Amino acid sequence: MGSGSVIHAVHTNEMTEMGGLRKKIPITAWTMFVGCLAIAGAGIPFIIGTSGYYSKDAILEQAFSWGNANGWGFGGPFFWIALGSAAITAFYMFRMWFMTFVGKPRDEERFSHAHEYPRMVHPLLILSVMAIGVAWANPFSSGTELGYMLEAARPEAVAGQTLAGMGSDIVVPDEHLSSLSAVKVPVTWLATLSGVIGISLAFLMYATPPTRFLKPAEVKDTFGGVYNFLSNKWWFDELYDFLFVRPSKVIGRFVTAIDKNIFDTIIHFSARATKKVANIWTRISDGFVINGFIDWLGRSVYRVGTSLRRVQTGNLRQYVLFIVIGAVAIFVFVSFMWDPASASTK
Repeated sequence: MGSGSVIHAVHTNEMTEMGGLRKKIPITAWTMFVGCLAIAGAGIPFIIGTSGYYSKDAILEQAFSWGNANGWGFGGPFFWIALGSAAITAFYMFRMWFMTFVGKPRDEERFSHAHEYPRMVHPLLILSVMAIGVAWANPFSSGTELGYMLEAARPEAVAGQTLAGMGSDIVVPDEHLSSLSAVKVPVTWLATLSGVIGISLAFLMYATPPTRFLKPAEVKDTFGGVYNFLSNKWWFDELYDFLFVRPSKVIGRFVTAIDKNIFDTIIHFSARATKKVANIWTRISDGFVINGFIDWLGRSVYRVGTSLRRVQTGNLRQYVLFIVIGAVAIFVFVSFMWDPASASTK
């Protein structure tokens, strides 16, 4: 949300075009400073801290306990990687803050038009209060405060529990072991030291004049391999491409070949065979049965009509002749059928 307020103020998300914005957008600057402290896990060891102080320590304590349970040869890297990540987190958060809000403006035009939007800074104030408000309650006490709630949220576990069914010697330590003083004290100091180192490096490289202390360009040249590794995002994209994208393409080409050479061949053969059967059936049923019957009926009607047409000549004398012939035929028929005896009796 703080980043959104900055982007709204300068209309860019490139930190190389910012700088000195603390004077133009002070509320955003200082609320983001509190947020950076919380994300970096800043705090006074065993006394008070920001919200991230407690969550970061809880993670590191559990990783430390894991190392104790499984041996530092195997379990140790989990803790040291987590501790290094905490230092990197503190470094890049304050690198962002120093590059954005400290020093001289890198783009005078954007700097001159920068301004805060009240509706955007109000939530920032609320969030910053919540980020440090957790420190008002002593998290190491009991009752309804943070320490009690964290303890109540811990899952039930058995010390020395192994991963059942895995055939493994990896030990999942009991949750309460991470709260022992033998774990909590060294982890707290190491976590605090990692945060101080990260913030200090960011300050020396980005908050001080470029002519003194550490210069980012010189650090890049000195640690060229590390810089390339990080700037290329751990070559994660290349690794992902090698492990997943390329094999998927090979599998895709193989499946495509099967589809074209086998399935398509079968489907096309079936289509051609079906078409030929349909054509044969069409010639038999339509050509010989349906069309044959219709054609015969049509020819028969045509012949009957042609025969009857000869009678319809349009000649009046012919029609009178037909009437006379018909009348004579009727008279003859009646004469043959007439019985005078039966008629007289009636």
